[in-house]
Amino acid sequence: MPTEADHISQARENFDLALRLDRSSVVGRQWACTVLLYSAVHAIKAACSSGTPWIRPRTSAREGTHDWDEAWMKENAPGLYQEYRRLRTMSRRCRYQLADPGDQDVAGRERDASRILEPATAHILPTISTPPP
Repeated sequence: MPTEADHISQARENFDLALRLDRSSVVGRQWACTVLLYSAVHAIKAACSSGTPWIRPRTSAREGTHDWDEAWMKENAPGLYQEYRRLRTMSRRCRYQLADPGDQDVAGRERDASRILEPATAHILPTISTPPP
């Protein structure tokens, strides 16, 4: 079972990968948005693994699904819920509608993912060494 540190490391690696993807192509921008969503997902998983008490979301969604993650954000991090929604929505548009996110869209999703990662990584980030892009 992955630990909190494992999830934080994966969240940071996903975020770093999204920054390094070639954004000159539609597919590069699409993948950047999708990878940024998964960065946020791992931040949520880290929080769930941290031992810190959290509110069980009121949802019929099965744990481990995006619907459950979204419900968790709404209950436990309402100040970051809109960021998660924007990440999830853009990722879905890219994957299923083949949307072409513009540079501003990708930059906005970077900010959203960064805001979600910040509280999740604040206490553990110094222990993880991520090579610079």
